[in-house]
Amino acid sequence: MADVEAWMEDSEEEEEALARCTVADSLDARYEYEFSLGNSYDGCDELKPITVEVKHDGRTIGGGNGSMVDRSFGGFYELCDIVSQELCDMGSDFASDDGTLKPGIDGLTAAQHANASHGNFVHIEIVSLEAEHRGADLGLRCLHGLLAWLSKTRPWTFAVLFPAPAPGSIPPDSDHGSPALKAAALKIRRQWMRLGFARKSETSSYFYLLPSRLALGPKIQGPVPPGNYDLVSIGGLTSEKGNTLNGKVGTVVMYHGDKQRYEVNVRGETGTTAFKVENLAFCDEPARAPA
Repeated sequence: MADVEAWMEDSEEEEEALARCTVADSLDARYEYEFSLGNSYDGCDELKPITVEVKHDGRTIGGGNGSMVDRSFGGFYELCDIVSQELCDMGSDFASDDGTLKPGIDGLTAAQHANASHGNFVHIEIVSLEAEHRGADLGLRCLHGLLAWLSKTRPWTFAVLFPAPAPGSIPPDSDHGSPALKAAALKIRRQWMRLGFARKSETSSYFYLLPSRLALGPKIQGPVPPGNYDLVSIGGLTSEKGNTLNGKVGTVVMYHGDKQRYEVNVRGETGTTAFKVENLAFCDEPARAPA
């Protein structure tokens, strides 16, 4: 995450665009998103810069950028290293040098893992807005629109991001591990999870997304429905304390990573230990009873 000034400096380096699109925000037409996919990055055709500029009444108030990596030609690590250290770190964490995904990614079936091991790999580096335009899901809708546009313009199979708070949203006296910093990090993680992003594992700070899971989920207020199931992932739902729900339909509460809670309608696939997600929506933590 970076501030608006830093994003604007990065965006000035964008090369000639392969595709562009301007769309109005779905809730407030005074906001517009200008999406762009570049031809190449530093002359490398396997890398394509991604940018979005957010405008309010014609004035730029934020934006974002990232990269698309074509994994068809191998040398994945070298390509990631050309762009940034963050992409290099995330690329090597999720994938091998040939671009295929490594094992140990929570929530992927064997078929999903195989399909996501090829094709375009998308890294979202920055999404930032001026302070007065935050807090109304504008950044969420912006990124949803960008990823949906990219899926039609240049289809991708796997997207990653490292959710971190904007510097201006963290109290200046916060240090690493402080309650304020943890609360800010948790808030931004939950925000991006509403788009369908899932944590790589309980010990990872990195999140990933499949195109089929891209959504714009509403935040549900109120208490979480009762449930005792401990599920390890958002998408694949491959374990429920080692048991299965074959042939059953119901609602469970899922805990993931740092105990974010989600209400999930699932259907057990007969003869397997996989669950099909019928619906996924974020739930606030229930209020704690006074001690």
